[in-house]
Amino acid sequence: MTEGLPLGKLILHQAAVRHEQPRIRLMAQSLSLLTAYVPAASAKLSTLGRRCAVVSCVALERDLDPGRVWSLHAAYVLRFHALDPFAPHNLDLDVPVLCDRDVGSDFERSEYAVGYLGVQGLRQQANVYIRHRGVPIATATLFRRAEDGAFLDRELNFMRRVQPLLEAAFAACGVEAVTQSGGGMALTEREYEIAQLIAGGSTNAEIASALHLSPETVKKHLSRIYTKLGLDSRAQLAALLSASPVPLEDSSGGDVEAG
Repeated sequence: MTEGLPLGKLILHQAAVRHEQPRIRLMAQSLSLLTAYVPAASAKLSTLGRRCAVVSCVALERDLDPGRVWSLHAAYVLRFHALDPFAPHNLDLDVPVLCDRDVGSDFERSEYAVGYLGVQGLRQQANVYIRHRGVPIATATLFRRAEDGAFLDRELNFMRRVQPLLEAAFAACGVEAVTQSGGGMALTEREYEIAQLIAGGSTNAEIASALHLSPETVKKHLSRIYTKLGLDSRAQLAALLSASPVPLEDSSGGDVEAG
């Protein structure tokens, strides 16, 4: 299964190992190497673009059907990427490997852990960061269920030893820091709220009335939504969100009314 932008290219592991592009095959082989020594309930390797947005993702899922994998991928890119404490844009540390016990005692109660990991029955997470000249270009993520137990020190040490090899392999394959012109960027709370209303068939005027905004402000939000997601129409947005059941929260941020 392969899905294209705006959510980044998603390829299942079994297809990626035979992919025509060496970069995609390398992503799959990297996951195979990591999970051969570090058992995981599921795993993924994502290449990153502007603002660490997901450009492409190889997913290793053993218990989920392809439709569910795509839905979870969409949920991550649209909503949970911004909340993921492991995502490079949320890190102050330049570390090769990070696991859940490194990100703070509140991790298990975080919206990301409950809303994204929890709905999949996952509990633990560990990431390997791949950089090019100090810039994050990819991250491999391994997930475990509660019954799988925590990541062991010897497993994390293995991931640290492998990390420089992965960086060398990605550099040899020509994977460098890239820039995206659009797509794959997470929506703000307000943008997601408006996107949901548009997907439900509301007009700009109806949204403005419901959210106490001016129609011009709604129009500007809609323009930013299209730019971030690489879409051109309300129909495309509705189709995208219908495949991505992402939880919606109230926005506490204000809007700047257009002049």
